[in-house]
Amino acid sequence: MSYEDEAPGMSYLKVEGIINGTEQLQDKYEIENVLLVLQNMTKKIEFLKELKKRRVAAIDEQIQKEESDAEKLEEAIKTCMQRNKDKTLDFPGVGKVQVRSSKGTWTIVDDEGLRDHLQALGKFDEVSETSWKFKKKDLNKLLDQLQENNNTSPFVQREQDKTSLSVSFPKEETVVTPSAPAAPAVRAPQNITI
Repeated sequence: MSYEDEAPGMSYLKVEGIINGTEQLQDKYEIENVLLVLQNMTKKIEFLKELKKRRVAAIDEQIQKEESDAEKLEEAIKTCMQRNKDKTLDFPGVGKVQVRSSKGTWTIVDDEGLRDHLQALGKFDEVSETSWKFKKKDLNKLLDQLQENNNTSPFVQREQDKTSLSVSFPKEETVVTPSAPAAPAVRAPQNITI
């Protein structure tokens, strides 16, 4: 990939050096060229993500078909074995099949309704457990206050503060009206946080 075409005034070696950590930006005006490279990288990443989705969808479809076909074959084997009253068949070097009966399971269709019903019967506590979790936003505020008072809990660790960079690129959009020729591209901001 050549960054020279993507960022006039910035060499491929300079960009590679920045990526590898052997070069630094010396002048704030170099940031513009790096933004052009970054913008093209972002477009490529979005393209690759979309391509991945399309490929994944086709593969998922094939997997579903194969799983469906496998279920049909397993059902045919099970039906044949039941018809012939066989519980186990062993085909040396190929495989072994066995028909088993299993007890049906329950599916809860209304959690609250079932809870109320079991509470009325006095059986809810036998089959339930209580769980809890922290409200992260409120907890962070409280821990900050405790830290100010030198009362930090030994059961937490504070991560270092981080500095983030927000990058925005103009997003190209084409406006077409039925009665007029296509309008020129309009650039709208596109935000990306790194």
